[in-house]
This record gives sequence, C-alpha cells and structure tokens, in this order.
Amino acid sequence: MNLQNNKLNEIGHMLAHDKHTNPNVDPEKESVIDREMTKLNQNLFERNDGLTDKEFVEKAVKESPTFAHWKSNYNALSTWCIQIPKEFSGSYEEKNEIFKEMVNFTADRYGRDNIVSAWTHFDEVRNREGIEKENGKSLIPLKEREHCQDHIHIRYVPRTSDGRISTKEVTPRKELRDFQREMQQHLREKFPQHAHELNFLNGATKDKSKDLARQAQLNHEKNLEEKEQLKQELEREQRRNERALDKKEKSIEEKQIKVNKNIEILNKNREVIDQIRETAERIKDIRIVYFEMPAPIEKGFHKGFYTREQVEELTKEINKAREQTRSMEQGREVKSFDERLEQASKRANENVKDKTIDRLREENERLKTFEKDHNFCIWLDKNYNVKEIKKEYERQEKEHEKELTHTHTRTYDRDR
Repeated sequence: MNLQNNKLNEIGHMLAHDKHTNPNVDPEKESVIDREMTKLNQNLFERNDGLTDKEFVEKAVKESPTFAHWKSNYNALSTWCIQIPKEFSGSYEEKNEIFKEMVNFTADRYGRDNIVSAWTHFDEVRNREGIEKENGKSLIPLKEREHCQDHIHIRYVPRTSDGRISTKEVTPRKELRDFQREMQQHLREKFPQHAHELNFLNGATKDKSKDLARQAQLNHEKNLEEKEQLKQELEREQRRNERALDKKEKSIEEKQIKVNKNIEILNKNREVIDQIRETAERIKDIRIVYFEMPAPIEKGFHKGFYTREQVEELTKEINKAREQTRSMEQGREVKSFDERLEQASKRANENVKDKTIDRLREENERLKTFEKDHNFCIWLDKNYNVKEIKKEYERQEKEHEKELTHTHTRTYDRDR
C-alpha cells in the first residue's frame, strides 16, 4: 500500500496505462501485460459525467480558487495503490468485493466527487532481471513468469473543503499512517472470515507502530512519575499549610490575650472615661450670654446700652478663646481665660455699673471652672492618652472579630 502524487503534465500516460489497452509494452520495464488476463480488469468507480479522466482532473484544476497562481510543479492527482496480500486465499469475486470496499472507504474519506477512477489489475507479470534475453525479449513465456500481486489504483483529486488542490493538506504525513491502519481495520471488520489474511501494513509502518507504542508506553510511565511527584509536592504543600495555620492560630491566641489585657485596662479606667464624658457634657452646657450695659465713654459707642452686635462680637472672642484652649496638640501656649477676659474688660468702659461688673465676674467664675476642667483634660491626655486607648480598643475589637471569623472559616474548611 503506497501513495503517489503526480503533476498535471504527468497524468496523461498514467491514466491511459490504467486500461492496459496499449499494445506497445516495453519489456525492459518492471512488468508486462498478460493479455489473456486483461479481461479480468475493471473500473470499480464510474463517474458517468461524459469526461475523460484527464479532462476531469483538468476541470478540477481550472475550478480551483488558486488556478490563477497555478504552477507546473504543483501536484494535481493522488493515487493509492493497494495490493491484495500474498497470503489471501479468497476467490476472484472475493477480491473484487474487497476492492469495492476499498473504493468506498477512500471515497468517504476524500470525497466521492473527487474520485477519478479505481482500476483493478489482475494481468501484470514481472519481467525478472538476470533472465536470458534474445533481441531484447525474454525467452521465458508470460505464463511461466511470476505474476504481480493483484492490486487496485484508486486515483482522486486532492481537493480541500474550500476547493483548493493541495496534497500537503489532504494527505499530510500523519494521514499516510492513519489511512493504512484505518483501512486495514475497516476491511477486517467487513470481512471477518479473512481478517487474519488482510495485512496491508508494510514493514516501515509496522516499525513505526511499534515505535509509537513504545513511545506511548514511555509517555505513560513519564506521566505516572510526574503524577507521583505532583502528589508528593501536594502533600508537602499541605504540611506547610498546616504548620502555617497552627502558627497563625497561635498568633491569634496571643493577640486574644493582649486584647483581653487591654479590655481589663479599659475597665479599670472606666471611671476616668466617665469623668471625661461628664466634663464634656458640662462644656456643652456653657451657652453664649448676651449682655446689656451702659455705653462706655470711648469714642465710637452710642449712649445707653451695648448693641446686640457688640455683645455678639465679644461673645465670639470668648468662644474663640475657648476653642483655642482645646487645641493643645501642637504645643502652642494659649493665654488663660482670665487674661482674655481682662483684655475684654479693658475694652469696656470703667464706668460700667456695678451690676454689669458683677455679672461679668459671674461669667469669669464660670470660665475658671471650665479652665479647671480643661486642665484636668490636659492632665488626663498626658497621663492616659484616652483617645489612643479608645482607638486601640476599637481597632483590636475589630481585628479580634475578623480573626475569629477567619479562624472559624479555616477550621470549617479543614474539617470538610
């Protein structure tokens, strides 16, 4: 079983040879024709399209999308030559049945519309080398010579699905091996009574099959070795993950101990925190007070009482001083409220009535109380850093909840 590809200018004499009607046969060629046996030959694939075999191939080439770029060295015809094995013991009719099944198999594989012909040859005999010759002709009669194996030439146009003609795409190297194996398997299934006699694989193909089987075995062993290595690596990775999980759980326990200690510290300082809250509530109770007092002698003020705007301006200055006392984080020195009230009182008229002065003194006393609370807050910040303690407590509570959630999730996944 072998495949032959031919160019367009080579197919004429080859197609004519299939019918074995040419009486001029060169005796020096590999085989000659036994005319008595020629009647057994037949074409098992008739197209019935009115075209000769050569015209059919030429028409296919012209209809190819790449005909405009066609070159003379391009192959236009492929031929599978398949011999009946020597050990086959069937009759002529059985051989023809096998040949017909070969044609059907090839037509299904390469397209029935691409088949050119399928000629069987039962009449070829060998012109053996080294025999005695006279005038260029063998002295041994045809009937005494060794007959060639009965065979069939299945010729087809190697046409792709998009109409191009390409032997490289239709019959690549892999196709040569697959066609022979699949053809042999197909014929053995169709003719089980001769299955042990239908051996079409040549020695090279068998050797390649053995090499492929050996390579498949080596690949299988290699895959098993890789799987074992992968399994070992997964086990090592699992052990590393378990150790890392244990280490993380231990770290979580240590952090939990630290959180519990911080909670104890916060519980111990609960009284201080409550005192801070009370101080903050007292500060909120300090409201802006509006004063009505006689106008001072200084130029620019009206007689009678301070206007609402004047009192609001003075109140704004007091509130501004109060806000500045709260920003001790940058280390700025803030003047005491006594000094600011003294500056405010200097701006007032010395002739203000005693009632107004008494009311200002009452406000001064209230501000002194605020200053004491402010000093207490400063002392508290220096000694306890309550804001940081509170922030750290809230942060650790969140981390603790997150770690507990993560630990439960990992423990659940590991148990699964």
